[in-house]
Amino acid sequence: MAEGLVVSVCNGEAAATCRRREGLGRGVSGFSMHTVPVALHVRLRHQRDDEAAVTDVIACGGDTDTEAAIVL
Repeated sequence: MAEGLVVSVCNGEAAATCRRREGLGRGVSGFSMHTVPVALHVRLRHQRDDEAAVTDVIACGGDTDTEAAIVL
C-alpha cells in the first residue's frame, strides 16, 4: 500500500479513492494495517488543514472516530 499511497497523494486523490483501490470497500477497519496508511494519506494530503483532513478521513467510512483521532 505504501507505493500506492504516495502515488495517490501526488495525484491529489481523496483518501476514499485510495481506500477503495486498496480493497477496503466497506470503510476503514480498526486494524492498524488499514488505519495507519489511510491516516498517513490524509495527513500528507492536508498537511496544514485539519478540518479538511478530518472531513476527508470521515468520508472513507468505517471506524471514522479512530481514523480522525489518528489524523489529528
